[in-house]
Amino acid sequence: DYHAPFLTVQETFDFAANCRMGAKARKEEASPSDGDRDNDRTLSENLTIDGLDLAVCRDTYVGDANNRGVSGGQRRRVTVGEMMVGQNPVACADEISTGLDAAVTYDISCSIVKFAKAAGTTRLVSLLQPGPETFSLFDEVILLAEGNVIYAGPIDEVVDYFAGLGYRQPNTMDVADFLQSVATPDGKMMFVPEESPMDEHYSA
Repeated sequence: DYHAPFLTVQETFDFAANCRMGAKARKEEASPSDGDRDNDRTLSENLTIDGLDLAVCRDTYVGDANNRGVSGGQRRRVTVGEMMVGQNPVACADEISTGLDAAVTYDISCSIVKFAKAAGTTRLVSLLQPGPETFSLFDEVILLAEGNVIYAGPIDEVVDYFAGLGYRQPNTMDVADFLQSVATPDGKMMFVPEESPMDEHYSA
């Protein structure tokens, strides 16, 4: 989370909007189209700040490790929000959960999903060991193993897909944990040869 520590949350979003959508036109030079663009920009900023629950610290310095500012969870929300300003058609968020507890990760992920659905945009999010509540927020999942895509599709079909390959989800394991284990050597313990078209687990 690298930010200018002495910019407020609002100023940080203003800067992000300037970079992505262009600076606001001066009144004496503004055309009707400039006014529409500025209104869209302001609306995008406000929706992002409100949606990420940053309104309470809108005028607080972002801060950093050496300068007091917003909390760590709020700073991560600022990082995510910067990328959401402008409603880009596609945005990628890598490991946004690192250093955050499950509740904050869920709140941020929920905001990302709501914005994406409302705006009709696409968000690709990688998460480190997401909880079942966070995992269930998403519509689709892409599962990688050793650089290869082993599943890409709807979340509600992924368990049946691997069941068809002979991998049975343990009753004591949620879907997210199952998917993180199935492509590793630990997946051998969930492999049932009699139910699989394969002879053995791929890493055996």
